[in-house]
Amino acid sequence: SVTLTLSTAAPYKIVSAAPTLSPGQSGQVIVRFDPSESGNFTGNVQVGLQNGQGSVSSSPLVGVAHKIEISPPELKFGLVFVGSTKEQTLTIKNQGVTTVPLTVSTAVPFSIASDDSFTLSPGENREVAVQFNPTTSGNPQGSIRLTSGIVFKEFPVTGIAYTEDELMAWFERQRQADAEACQASEEADGTTPAMYVPTGELDAILYGFRCLTE
Repeated sequence: SVTLTLSTAAPYKIVSAAPTLSPGQSGQVIVRFDPSESGNFTGNVQVGLQNGQGSVSSSPLVGVAHKIEISPPELKFGLVFVGSTKEQTLTIKNQGVTTVPLTVSTAVPFSIASDDSFTLSPGENREVAVQFNPTTSGNPQGSIRLTSGIVFKEFPVTGIAYTEDELMAWFERQRQADAEACQASEEADGTTPAMYVPTGELDAILYGFRCLTE
């Protein structure tokens, strides 16, 4: 039997125990690539034999780390009428020292309205147009994916979709609920709470007024 010792150098880490191997036996070792900065990194694993009887090196370890900044970190489209389109801009910046090939993708009812594949040199940024195109009512929640080679990063994108009739019905329900709550408060203790009054264009919050019924 042979007892082994394992070692490597940052940004690589040995995250499993060194195996003891019987004659003819093999074992697996887990190595983690854990960079703190962008760059191209090489290394190897040194495998030492028991009692200093010798050592061997693994095949080369090769890793590439990119550093991408996304602004804003989440896209919130807010309210959009069914059948209409709203667009926002996403800024992607290469904050590292590597050149990064990127593909940007998402799923309906969201879409990428500009070039979705490009390469960023160190320090370069690119603006990407993202659209919300709802065809049905709802509160869709999705993600935008940045893919580089076999790795990817996702961040959230959300929206709210109503028809005009649904929105006006919601306003009416909200108005009635606020009026009922205000009346109940006045009857209970004589106080008048703040009221939320949706107008359809510019919402308002009223303080110190008696309850509004119309």
